[in-house]
Amino acid sequence: MDKIRIEFNKIGKWWRKDKEIDIIAINEKEKIVYFCECKWTKRRVRREVLRDLIRKAEEFEWKRNKRREVYLIFSKSGFEFESEEDVLLVDLDMMVKFAERNFRIELITNDDAT
Repeated sequence: MDKIRIEFNKIGKWWRKDKEIDIIAINEKEKIVYFCECKWTKRRVRREVLRDLIRKAEEFEWKRNKRREVYLIFSKSGFEFESEEDVLLVDLDMMVKFAERNFRIELITNDDAT
């Protein structure tokens, strides 16, 4: 996967009635909205999750019909479908590799604390 640059100046959770989107990030300058769904389950994510995210995103009013929409789905167990234009799929292995490259992480267990 090529590198993708994600820039935003607003981020948060969104909900309306019975619909919820885990994370929405907005790049006001370029009129881009990133709609993010996070799935932490043993099952691989099916395409229906993407379809559902797109349906929920239709209710988000900011710059509707004047914005670019990018969908990101994070999954612990992978996917049953492939990434496509403006759809980014991030599995656990990708998250771990990103963290290893970009963060210094030290795991401390109770046995280590004195």
